[in-house]
Amino acid sequence: MAENFAFIASFFPTKPAEAMEIVPPETNMASEAEPELSSCIADNRESDRSISNNLITQAPAASVQPACNRPFPPISQASRARFLNAAALPFSVDVLIDGRLFWQNTSFGKISDYIPVTDGFHTITLRRSDRMRAVLYQNQFPVRGGQKFTFTAVDSPSGGVNLIQLADTGCTCQSCRFGCYRVANMSFPGSSFDIRMANGDTAFSGIGFTQASPYKQTAAGSYRFFVTEAASLRPIREMPVILQAFLSGSLMTPRPLLSYSVNVQAGKNYTTYLVGNTWTSFPFQALTVED
Repeated sequence: MAENFAFIASFFPTKPAEAMEIVPPETNMASEAEPELSSCIADNRESDRSISNNLITQAPAASVQPACNRPFPPISQASRARFLNAAALPFSVDVLIDGRLFWQNTSFGKISDYIPVTDGFHTITLRRSDRMRAVLYQNQFPVRGGQKFTFTAVDSPSGGVNLIQLADTGCTCQSCRFGCYRVANMSFPGSSFDIRMANGDTAFSGIGFTQASPYKQTAAGSYRFFVTEAASLRPIREMPVILQAFLSGSLMTPRPLLSYSVNVQAGKNYTTYLVGNTWTSFPFQALTVED
């Protein structure tokens, strides 16, 4: 039997025991190739720089645009809020935040400066400024960090006063020669307006009561806008970007309800608030402020 096993084993030769030890892979292969690889990378970078320099040299001067040196706002910053009184009330109003008096004896058409407000929910109260101190409105509003808000007191459709919160976040990507502009309708319940330019182009359309149009990039300069009743036919093509009109005269129909002027500066945001009405002592008017 042993002879048979020896005969079979002769067909499968094996190595000696000393040749079966495991040899670890060499670890210096990459290091040996590094000089050659580094040289290749250096040559490629030198070639890229040469090509880039040639492209910059060959580019026409008109194609190089100056950069806007505007600092980026901090990621986290305090919230700010302001108040506008657009309610057609025959008496003045006090504004309280969380029970503390913020603005006293405010009348129609007045707007406050921005004040810092902590993040979270805040209770805002509107009351009469006279001896009655009657509460006209009270509610909680959320305030998120790093944003600006405008709270506007308006006439309520059911009578009394309502408070509207608008975020004053303008265009976040402006050109060096552009600002941002929008229109908010805080006039009277049931109203809806179109905003047109002197050549008949529509800047904003269908701005309903307590609504604000989106901000639009607007070339720096002076503009004349016309407020008309919202057209019954929709849609109306709006200008995606507001530019200065070079056409003279007006192509608008029907007759405008109001006209006003706005001076837009580059890098700044503006809002025109439409306030008032035609049947009280507070006439229909436009109030433009910087956001």
